[in-house]
Parts: sequence; C-alpha cells; structure tokens
Amino acid sequence: TKLCTFKTIETPELYQHSTSAGTLYSKIARIHGRDCLASTLYQDCQYRGGPEQCQFCGIGLSLDNGATILHKQPSELAEVARHAARTAQATHVTLTSGSRVDEQAATAHLAECVRMIKQHSGLPVHIQICPPESDGVREALHSAGADTIGIHIETLCMDTLRRVAPAKAGYGLERYRSGWLQAVALVGVNQVSSGLIAGLGE
Repeated sequence: TKLCTFKTIETPELYQHSTSAGTLYSKIARIHGRDCLASTLYQDCQYRGGPEQCQFCGIGLSLDNGATILHKQPSELAEVARHAARTAQATHVTLTSGSRVDEQAATAHLAECVRMIKQHSGLPVHIQICPPESDGVREALHSAGADTIGIHIETLCMDTLRRVAPAKAGYGLERYRSGWLQAVALVGVNQVSSGLIAGLGE
C-alpha cells in the first residue's frame, strides 16, 4: 500500500564552497530538508562517553568521520548563512549544540552566532537548548535575535528518560515545564517546541 511520496534533494550548491579560512561550508553547516540551514555549534557533549550519555546520541559520529569540525565560529556561520540566503538555498536556520560544562560561555557563544547570522543573512533563527541552569540565559538568547526556541525532553516518561538519557532526567520534569513556559513568555505562543522520540520503551 502506498503511504506517501517523497523526493530526495540533490547535493546543495552550498557544499562546493569554502570559507575565507579554507573550511568547507559543509563542515560548518548543512542543509536539512529542503531549506533549513542547520549547525551543531559544538560537536561534542560533556556527557559523551560516560554513564550519563544519551543512549540515542550520535553527536560525535560526523566529527569522528571528518564530516564536520568541533567548534563553529560566529563569523564562519555568518558567511555560510549569507551565501545560503543570497542563493535561496535556505529560508531559516537551526542551531544546536552538545552540552558544555560552562553554561555562561556556551550561552555567549550561541548568542554571538545568532547575532551574526541575523546581521549578515537576515534569516530567522531557531535555537535548541537544555533547560537553563542560570538566570538570564533565555533572555540573552532572545536579545541576540533568536526567533524560536526548542527545549527537547525526548520522552515524558521519567522512568524511560532516566534509563536512556540520565543527564536529561537529572533536570527533572518540572524544570522542563518551567523552561517551556518562560520561553513562551519571551518568544510567544507556538514559537517554543520540544521533541519526543517514539519507541524508547515507555
């Protein structure tokens, strides 16, 4: 039985170019779907390789096979985003990152990336973050120009979350709820999202 029709996209023209420093655009950001320019700002996580690592995490795979670089700089992302916007290859940007030990430094880096992308490309930016531990994180990112915010919990069954993503479970469901509500207060209704992964054994 036919369920749907899908079409694969050709390799984006974007991938043919390199930054002024010689890094391939494709190692800085990738086209997701038809028109989303996406990048993982820090291609690692403080929990990777340890007992608190998410069982479904693949953040290190592209780094291990040389398809990306560890740390993306705001100026590089701005250069790639400007090209993607100018050539109509992207209509929006998604930025995510592995969890880092220093939340303030990570927030400052993400905020500068958002600011420079918006300044040089004009594209709307979606950011994905953990529930903040410190006050002012969401406000700083919103002030930098973030248009929408994702705070992904993966499953609402806390027993399952403790089993497959213990670091995320450590935040507690109430902190996620608070994070979502505070984000909505900043960026508006229907501008805050979360992700659920089906089949984790709920």
